[in-house]
Amino acid sequence: MRRWSFWVVLVVMILVNTITREWGDWLSVPAAALGVAVLLGIARWDGLSWHDLGLSPSEVRRGLAIGGVIVAIVLTFYAIVLVSPWDSTIENSRTPDTLALTLLSAFLIIPIQTVIWEEVAFRGVLWAHVRRDHGAVMATVVSSVLFGLWHILPATGFAASSSVVTDNAESGSATTVITVLVTVLFTGLAGVLLCELRRRTDSLVTPMAFHWATNGLGLLASYVALTYVT
Repeated sequence: MRRWSFWVVLVVMILVNTITREWGDWLSVPAAALGVAVLLGIARWDGLSWHDLGLSPSEVRRGLAIGGVIVAIVLTFYAIVLVSPWDSTIENSRTPDTLALTLLSAFLIIPIQTVIWEEVAFRGVLWAHVRRDHGAVMATVVSSVLFGLWHILPATGFAASSSVVTDNAESGSATTVITVLVTVLFTGLAGVLLCELRRRTDSLVTPMAFHWATNGLGLLASYVALTYVT
């Protein structure tokens, strides 16, 4: 990997992450979209082809076909859970109160701010850069470790907003540490799965489809569980 491109990519990722976290939701979508364009520009300038990034026309078509199957499987899973006694397990406290906001989040904010942005960054540009010089295994390790660490701040914020933390400072500190460690481990392992989908299908669209299905459909399922089931 060319050292300059690695650090520039990381700086862009940190900058976009800072904007989306500190300056409100209204900037998150355009900041993520701009970040995607910048990262792809850096990758192309550094000599990576659309094939290297998993975004050539044939790879996009392959990803859409396989991704469609993945989305159908995840949708079926959520539907089964919704009609089971364990429907409360998919309830998300951050689910919007209205259907309109839920649809906006599921079909606009999550796809751009989370799915496309993170997949282009971690399984697209970073993964392709590392694979070019060090192979797919090292690319998966680097991408997945960074993906896990990427979720430290969100995990810290989630723990800080919990009632355990606000009600008891001592137990709250322990809860924060545990929450962060579990989140980093879980998202790191999820990163390995997403990288493997990327490697086996040669398409960045495949992990995008799985990422959106779990997040976007998960939010819709949560809204249904909170509004109509409970």
